Amino acid sequence: IDKLKILAESLANSTMKAEKRISDN
Repeated sequence: IDKLKILAESLANSTMKAEKRISDN
């Protein structure tokens, strides 16, 4: 398992959630 890949995916996921939350408001 590539920790860096997991970290990148986690960061991208939280970024998407943040953008969605902003657009909802």
